[in-house]
Amino acid sequence: MRPVSRRALVASLPGIALFGRRSMAQRTQLKIGTATEGGGYTAFADEFIDAVKPIDASLEFTAVSTTGSIENLKQLEKSTMDLGLVQGQVAYEALHGIDRPITAAKVVTVAFVTAGKFAVRAESRFHSITDLKGARVVWGMRNSGNDLLGWRMMEAIGLDPEKDFQAIFVTRAIDGPAMIIDGRASALWGSGIGSPNFIRVANQLRGARFVTPNTNEMERMLARNSFLQRVTVPARTYRGQDAPIDTVGSWTFMMARPDLDDTIGYRLAATLQKIERGSLPTRLLSQAKATETIAALQGLDALQGGVKRFYKKEGLLP
Repeated sequence: MRPVSRRALVASLPGIALFGRRSMAQRTQLKIGTATEGGGYTAFADEFIDAVKPIDASLEFTAVSTTGSIENLKQLEKSTMDLGLVQGQVAYEALHGIDRPITAAKVVTVAFVTAGKFAVRAESRFHSITDLKGARVVWGMRNSGNDLLGWRMMEAIGLDPEKDFQAIFVTRAIDGPAMIIDGRASALWGSGIGSPNFIRVANQLRGARFVTPNTNEMERMLARNSFLQRVTVPARTYRGQDAPIDTVGSWTFMMARPDLDDTIGYRLAATLQKIERGSLPTRLLSQAKATETIAALQGLDALQGGVKRFYKKEGLLP
């Protein structure tokens, strides 16, 4: 008797063959716009992909390195990217049509809240933003969301980041910490809570100190920028940081291209809820919650259609 090949065996079992074809057909490939190597967007995307995989393996993601929020939004609007991380100010201005047309890109979830601050070497003489005037400050990548947040915060207290500081810009986020550690610069601007770049500075031999706005400066920043909010960085977020750090910041959003299928948005929202309710290690995803997303949006028209449908099903929206 001739042996039956595996291919012939599968072909003789229509149910199995059909299941295999359906499994392959149901796989959904999605590209996520992040930023350059070493930044918080890349770290968030990596953890997001790892957390989603065991829950919905049919969603397959590719993290794409970009120059950050502005490029991500542009690619979403052109539908050359499926999902993208967009900093709060960039998202706010796009969603409200401030100095530009209202974007058709939609919000899937908040990703994490930013917390604007400078990292300096622990032994340095810099204890306030005023102390940093005239110093060499690494602002990151020019026109990135992180950079624009710093601009808005400084302008609110009457400072010009390029005139009142010796501004340094890098082409990769990962290049900034080394400049602080080896003394080429005095301070590194950043905004993440648990930012990989701040961790690198804090983990150096002598450690780091963080410089944030004082109470009066925070009030002026909040009054000038409606997209900002008070943020507290929990104690022990960074090595040697024994007390909470108060500052201001904004939400970063995961947004979707305008024509993303609502069924995909629904699946993403359902998966994020399972992550939220589960016990998976999701340090960077801990804030990516439905309740936080709803609270962060000034108008639910910005929600992706499938996400909104899921929230209504769960009783989170009327």
